[in-house]
Parts: sequence; structure tokens; C-alpha cells
Amino acid sequence: MKRLALLALLLAPASLRALGDMPAQDKPDPPSPPSVIVVDDGGQDKLILIHEPPTPPAPPAPPWARPTGEDQESREFRHGVGATTSVKTRLKETVRRAKAIFRPARPTAASTELKTIEGELSGTPERAVDSAYRKLDEAVAAWVGPEVPHSWKAPRGLVRKLVQSSPEIKKIEKDFKDVAGVENNPKRDVYTLYQATLQGEFSAKRRAEIVRAYESQVVGHRLGILGVVLAFILTCLGAVVGYVRADEATKGFYTNRLRVLALAAVGAASLAAYRLLS
Repeated sequence: MKRLALLALLLAPASLRALGDMPAQDKPDPPSPPSVIVVDDGGQDKLILIHEPPTPPAPPAPPWARPTGEDQESREFRHGVGATTSVKTRLKETVRRAKAIFRPARPTAASTELKTIEGELSGTPERAVDSAYRKLDEAVAAWVGPEVPHSWKAPRGLVRKLVQSSPEIKKIEKDFKDVAGVENNPKRDVYTLYQATLQGEFSAKRRAEIVRAYESQVVGHRLGILGVVLAFILTCLGAVVGYVRADEATKGFYTNRLRVLALAAVGAASLAAYRLLS
């Protein structure tokens, strides 16, 4: 057995020398040293040489790989461009941009769209103010169309929100000859009139509030109509069911009277529904 082991050790350098004599381009990768196994077969030793497969080469590194991961390109890949700045500085910049995006725009003269509403000439300041508010209602009705019909009157509270300041009342003095209906009044030479002026905010926000109020009122009106119709149908069904059960209970002795009562109940429900819907 010792002789066989010695023979195996002698053969391995010989094979390596043979590979060294080959040209450089024909040389394969140097194999790993063979493993020697001695097997006892019935008193005779056998020498078995086993060549282990060569170790596969390491896969090539991808293009984006970095040797250490701490260079400038690696930091930008992980944290984005500008990774050289501190985390605190980037956080402040992010908060500043978020505030700039979500901060509501300040109202300006162009966005508020102030309009001047002048009332008609009136004999008293109270009438002048009422005339100015009527003019404001007319302006609002024309402004919210066509989403809102002209016949619908906006709620007083929403219309009053448009007014930015108290009404300005001007005193206007005219000769009585310039005023219609006072030509035959020789006792007065000057006729004093009043005119009120309002500053209204005709912005998109106010218009949306008025349109939303109209839509809510329309929805409520339609729900009311639906409720009245359902109540009328239930009343009719109750009258029919009551008539049938009462007629069966009385064995048909009061059929005509029960029919009159059922028709009266249906008529009363019809009249109530008409009053509610009109």
C-alpha cells in the first residue's frame, strides 16, 4: 500500500510538467490536485485517482456595482442627487416645498373681482339702500347663470356675504324741473335725492357657494316630492286594504258605505298632495 501511494505522488508532478511544456494559447486552466483513494480488494491494494471538477469562475460585476458603496455615485444612487448635503438640510428643503404647494393663495384685487353696485335715486336713505340691494340681487341672478335659473332667488345670507363694506349713501341735490313728477310743485326749488353704492365680491368661491345652495335646494325639493308621492301611494293602498278587510268582516252588508269612505280617504290624500306640491 505504501508503494502505491508513493507511485501516485510521483505521477502528479509528471502530469504538471507535461502541461507546462504546452504552448501558452493551448494551455487549459490548471486542474486541481487529484484526490488519491486506496481501496483494499481481497488483500490487493488498488490505487484510484479522482479528479475534482474545477471551481467555476466568479460572475462578472454588474455595471452599477461599486467596490465600496461609499463613493459619490453610490450615495446619489441611494439617496438621490445632492446626497452630499446633510439630512437636516434636505428635510428643511422638503418642508419648504410642501408649504409652498399647499399654502392657499392670498386674495388679490384680480382674484376678488370687486364690483360696484349702484342703486336708483330715492327720496330717503332707507329706500336708497333697499334699491342698492335689489340691484345686487339682480346682478347675482345674472352672474350665477346658466347653472342657476334667473327666476331663483339666492338666499339673503349668501348675497349679504358679497358685500365688503357698509353701503355708501350719496346725497344728490337737483332742480325740481329735472325730476319727473314734481313740475307742479312751485314751493320747492331744489329736490334732494339719495343714492346708495355697494362693493360686492364677485369671486369664483362665492359663486360656487351660491350654486351649491341652489343644488341643495333642488335636491331637497325633489326629495320632498318623492316623499309626498310615496305617502299618497301608501294612503291609497291602505284605503284599498282597509276597504277589503272591512267588507269581508261585515259580510258585504256595508259595501257601498265602505266604498264611499275609501274614496273619501283617497280624495283627501290627493288634495293634501296637491297642496304640498303646489
